[in-house]
Amino acid sequence: MSHWIAVGLAALLAVAATSARAADPRLPPGRDRGGPVVAIVSEGIDYTDAGIEPRLARDGEGELIGWDFVDGDNRPYAKGPESRAAALALEVMPQARIIPLRAAPSEPSTFAAAVLFAARTPARAVILSVVPAQTKGWQELERAARDSDGLHIGLLSCAIPGGTAPPDSFAALSNVRVIPCP
Repeated sequence: MSHWIAVGLAALLAVAATSARAADPRLPPGRDRGGPVVAIVSEGIDYTDAGIEPRLARDGEGELIGWDFVDGDNRPYAKGPESRAAALALEVMPQARIIPLRAAPSEPSTFAAAVLFAARTPARAVILSVVPAQTKGWQELERAARDSDGLHIGLLSCAIPGGTAPPDSFAALSNVRVIPCP
C-alpha cells in the first residue's frame, strides 16, 4: 500500500512541477551580448521585460544562464517589484549582463544554492535583493560565501527586515558588503 502512495505522490509532484513551469513564460529567443556579469538573487524577475530580456546572460545556444531554486527549472520568473534589483543593476552598470537566480525567504537552502551556482558562472558579483527568513538560511549562506571567496556578495539594505539581520560573522566576511538602497 505505501508503494502506491509513494507512486501517487511522485505523480502529483511531477504534475505540480510541470504546471509551475507552464505558468512561467518562455524566455524570448536571443543571444548573449557580452560584457561583465552580475548575478541577482531575488524572488524572481520578469525576464520578458524589454529592458531586462536583452541583458540576460546566455550560453552558446541562447539559453538563459540562471536558475529557479524554488521550482527547480530555468525560469526564475516573477512579475512586479521583484525585477527592481535587476533594473537597478542594469542602470548602474550599463554594459552588464545579469544571471537571474530565484530563491525564497521561507526556503533557507535556496540562498546558499544560488550563491554556489553563481560561483560556477562568469559572474564575479552577486546581489541579494531578498534574504533568508530563518537563522539556518543565514548559516548556510555564510558557508556558501566562504566557499565562494572570489565572488563579491552585496546585500541590498532594504532587503534586510528588522529581526533577520545577518550574523556578525557573515557581515565580517571580506567578500560581503551591505549596499544602501536608493
